[in-house]
Amino acid sequence: PRLNALYEATLLGVYVPVPGFFYHAFGTRATLIAGAALAFFGYGGVWAQFFAPEHAGAPNALSYLLFFVVGLSTGFIDTAVIGSNMANFPRHERGAAMGMLKGYFGLSASILTLLFAAGQSAAHFVFALAVLGGSLTLAAALFTSPEPSMVHNQPGARWRLRFLLWTELVLAVLLFLRSVFFPAASSRLATVLCLLLVPALLVPSCVSTVYRSRSVLFPKYLAMDDDIDGALATAGEVDSNESAGAAESSGFQGGSGRSTGQDQYSGAGNGADDHEEEGHAPNGVSISAVPTGQPQARAASMSLTGDERVLEPLFQEPSNCAEGETPSLDLLQALQTANFWLLFSQLFVVFGAGLFLVSNSARIMEAKGGTTTQVNNLVSIVSVSNCAGRIGVGFAGDQRVLHSRGIFRPALLCAALAVMAVAHALLAVCGETGTLIAGFLGGFSYGAAWTLSPSILGDICGLGFFGKLYGVMGLAPTFGSLIFSNILASLVYEQHASGDSPCIGNECFALAHWIVCVACLSFAALAGPALARRTNGIYASHHAIVG
Repeated sequence: PRLNALYEATLLGVYVPVPGFFYHAFGTRATLIAGAALAFFGYGGVWAQFFAPEHAGAPNALSYLLFFVVGLSTGFIDTAVIGSNMANFPRHERGAAMGMLKGYFGLSASILTLLFAAGQSAAHFVFALAVLGGSLTLAAALFTSPEPSMVHNQPGARWRLRFLLWTELVLAVLLFLRSVFFPAASSRLATVLCLLLVPALLVPSCVSTVYRSRSVLFPKYLAMDDDIDGALATAGEVDSNESAGAAESSGFQGGSGRSTGQDQYSGAGNGADDHEEEGHAPNGVSISAVPTGQPQARAASMSLTGDERVLEPLFQEPSNCAEGETPSLDLLQALQTANFWLLFSQLFVVFGAGLFLVSNSARIMEAKGGTTTQVNNLVSIVSVSNCAGRIGVGFAGDQRVLHSRGIFRPALLCAALAVMAVAHALLAVCGETGTLIAGFLGGFSYGAAWTLSPSILGDICGLGFFGKLYGVMGLAPTFGSLIFSNILASLVYEQHASGDSPCIGNECFALAHWIVCVACLSFAALAGPALARRTNGIYASHHAIVG
């Protein structure tokens, strides 16, 4: 129980909204520095609490506070990394970027476990986390810039992104193979794998200035990337003829598909009363960002004039902006839109269902009579599929072949909910083998939701106040974990357990699985299609411009 309480204190620290508000007020560099300071204090305090002889009685109240601080440091670093890269990547590449970043975040526990398996003592390992974790974050902060830098302006940027994605997938497979087939591998093997990891992650930085990615390792992407770059360049030429304050902050929110970096700091968007002589229709629809050589894109942009469902508020009119573009909504405005709550409710359910599986995977397999090997296999499968979902669905959300069929990120989130429902249905009735399949499905959909959440949030609410919105959206996994993983799973399990004896059988968690399954299906059938329908205009406009 104490270990679970410490874990929950850490989880609470990760998802409280404080880092988002701090990021919005002070920017990327200050947020990384604050995260590093919290990591020094949190891990250093844990080391002093648990490994100093005079504190052998831990955990106590201070221990829970320190674990909360450890989680809070993670929240600060995650917010800085996600927020800055949301501004750095155009919308048609943002999914892959979020998938890569969230994928490494998901693999971090496995990587740290591998490092610990290299023969370090617990005391030395925690001390190393305090020193190295904070130091690496501080070093990264020195290379940040206060202004966003769009990746399509940097040589080899796409090559670096794809290299890291493939490296991440290979790493996930290697970790899975080691945990399943070589669980008792020597610490020397773990050390070798860890040493191979470092140069693999440094390769993109070392060679990106020598090789142009698209014509070296990824020739099949060359035509697609050149088409996108051509559309962006054409849109940029048209944009440059506008007045300085007209629509510069529209960036990749249904406009030209690129960002000037200003929308991260802008307000609610531009007014609809801009000059008609400079490419604006009388009703406020901006057509200046549409490439002149793409009449289909222009027609798609103009067709959005009557779609008032895109950002229809619950209580008041949305902020003034050009039709067909995503406005930068502040926190109060976003909280008064149906789109925000449709997204929040789906994330609440899918994160809660996923954390139910992640937090109780060992107990679930043990209740079904699984062996220690099967328990380890389930944990490994959930971890690897979690990473695969983050990378794969993030990459899929950027693909024009799906966009041309009207399948955008909200539809993928709806599908993730449906897959999670299937996973919990299998967990309720299946034995050991079915549980492994359910673990893969549940882990995949859980990881997919982590990648989709920041991307969809930026798509429907803009980036001007992304830090605050991302922080508030972090309450979804907090409440989801509390209700589904802590309260529901624990109550159902305890009802079937007899005294101190562990519960054995499908009935240990069956009722909880069915409740979660029904919740996932309900939100997949109601909230998912509603959000997809309401935001279809935003995504269709952007697809027409870059496609």
